Amino acid sequence: MNDDFIIWDKNRKLSWDNFLGEIDPQINHAAQTKLQLSFFYDYDVNERKTRTRAIIKEPKLEVCFNKKESWIKKDDLTNEIQSQKLLNHEQGHFDLAYEFSLEAIKLLEDKFLNKRFSYSGNSEEEKEKKRKKFTKPFEKELLKKHHQLQLKYENETNHGKITVKQIEYDGRFAKLREN
Repeated sequence: MNDDFIIWDKNRKLSWDNFLGEIDPQINHAAQTKLQLSFFYDYDVNERKTRTRAIIKEPKLEVCFNKKESWIKKDDLTNEIQSQKLLNHEQGHFDLAYEFSLEAIKLLEDKFLNKRFSYSGNSEEEKEKKRKKFTKPFEKELLKKHHQLQLKYENETNHGKITVKQIEYDGRFAKLREN
């Protein structure tokens, strides 16, 4: 992972300095958080003469904050309290993605752990091409579910403006940092 991304870490919170993207004038919000969820798999590989068989041993899901595509309209922030509330809300998007990833990993394990797929040859490129064909439809379902959760968070908190709801979410997210 390069310097354009921050991998979710319970000991690190976002700061406005992490929001480096260009402001999208079409969006009315004061800030935009861009996240990336990346799927990875560890395999056991059994090579044969004409076909190679891979067995998925460990599905992984990495949650990253994209600095170059996340932005803040600093002129919209009128005071420090408003700024901190908005930053906390944006952190909530990152925390929600991580919380979702914990559930998604279990679903990936249920669906793919110890599942086999075969491919021709023994190149990494061929293995990944076949693996994607095998896993991509389910990954798309998970990403759609994640997007729906993010929209629900946004709607229930009204971009962090409904304090009672934001506090409820903050309580959930605080538990992610306790372990």
